[in-house]
Amino acid sequence: MLSSHSAVQPVLDGKAERGSLRGGITDAYHDSYCYQYAYSQPGRVATQQMMVAAPNTYYNSVNFTASYRWDDEGRMTSLQYPTVTATGSFGNMPAVMPIAAMQYDVNSRLTGMTMDDQNGQGPQPFAAPRTMRRGQLYTLQVEGWTETRTYNSLMQLINQSVPTTLNMTYNYSATLNNGRITSSVDGVTGENTDVHVRRAEPADERVDSLWSEAYTYDGFGNLTAKAGSGGSPNPAPTVSMTYNSKNQLTNLYYDATANQNAYYFPLRRKHLQCGETG
Repeated sequence: MLSSHSAVQPVLDGKAERGSLRGGITDAYHDSYCYQYAYSQPGRVATQQMMVAAPNTYYNSVNFTASYRWDDEGRMTSLQYPTVTATGSFGNMPAVMPIAAMQYDVNSRLTGMTMDDQNGQGPQPFAAPRTMRRGQLYTLQVEGWTETRTYNSLMQLINQSVPTTLNMTYNYSATLNNGRITSSVDGVTGENTDVHVRRAEPADERVDSLWSEAYTYDGFGNLTAKAGSGGSPNPAPTVSMTYNSKNQLTNLYYDATANQNAYYFPLRRKHLQCGETG
């Protein structure tokens, strides 16, 4: 990031260090991130905002705001992609982003999507899905690409394909009708992945020739830990989660009706609520 009166500020372990033109560090600061949500009366997300702010000394701030509209049946009818506003050394850069609108048939199946770039030309066709009688997506056309999906007699997805780009095959158990795949085959890269399920959880382990991941769950089926193993050249990070007595993820904030409304964390990894400092 460049400011009008300093050298390049490298980011090291979550800290932006400010240096002089001779390369010496003169001071340091931490940018802060804050996410906020607003809800409609039925509990649907109406707006989502991410705010990025440096200390007032540098007068930097960037806001990203997305908005959503829903009909009376709970279907999303439009999505305003995040508009951007910025001040300070970032420059004053208000940017208006496209608006996506969704159309449905009488059975609430998505029939089309338009995109309005807000350039004066109005909404333009963007995506055209075709569904089967039971509601499964059959084809999806997006900007010149066509994805085709195939199902077995149990209406389980067995293949996704896009010419020259995607060819995924999914295999299921011959003895269990639980809707969970036992393996997948990537017809483009040749990668084969086996999924091991030993209990009632979604998956205990995923393994292929390059990597593996193991999962653990609590008694309610909540994912509590994930760990990579198996010699992958890019091992997955170890992840752990905890839940409170209301079966909500801890370290998040909820309103009185249990909607997640905000979380905030400076890059120093300390977890604060929006408006707090530390």
